[in-house]
Amino acid sequence: MVLLYIIALTTLLGVSGLRRANENQRSVVFTLGKYTRLKGPGLFWIMPLIEHYQLVDIRVASVGLEPQELSTKDNVFIKINAVLWYKVLQPNEAIVNVGDYEQAICRLSSNTLQNIISKHTLKEILRDREMLNITLQKLTDVATEPWGIKIKMAEIKGLDTSGGFQNEKFIIRKPRLNLN
Repeated sequence: MVLLYIIALTTLLGVSGLRRANENQRSVVFTLGKYTRLKGPGLFWIMPLIEHYQLVDIRVASVGLEPQELSTKDNVFIKINAVLWYKVLQPNEAIVNVGDYEQAICRLSSNTLQNIISKHTLKEILRDREMLNITLQKLTDVATEPWGIKIKMAEIKGLDTSGGFQNEKFIIRKPRLNLN
């Protein structure tokens, strides 16, 4: 009778530890809170109560930046947003080194976009948008490399020069473009 209980308990523990990761997912496995291995795709086993796992999607994903009101080099205020496409290459580094890698990518690229825009005039931004896209992609990619993430592409989407800051202490002037 006791032997039956032991067999039933062993079978229950064995089955409860079975997990599955799809073709586009990897499982980062932690043993007692410490990273131990990467599993997937397919069926794998974890020790119940001792190990836990976190699934990471390794497909190309996109993150949209919120529209920002930024100042150009020639003190023109523009409203701009962008989209980045990224892929997790090292799921273990993305989970262990960064708390929320998607939010971190969004904030990093937002700051990088702000730095890029502040170094260019409105005329340069309108004329060289493709070059700015490449610069945003490369700078963000270099920063996310230690996280195990590759930035595949970045694109500045919306560019609005009609708006401006709503704060009264900023003086907004309309740009005079000389496209000669």
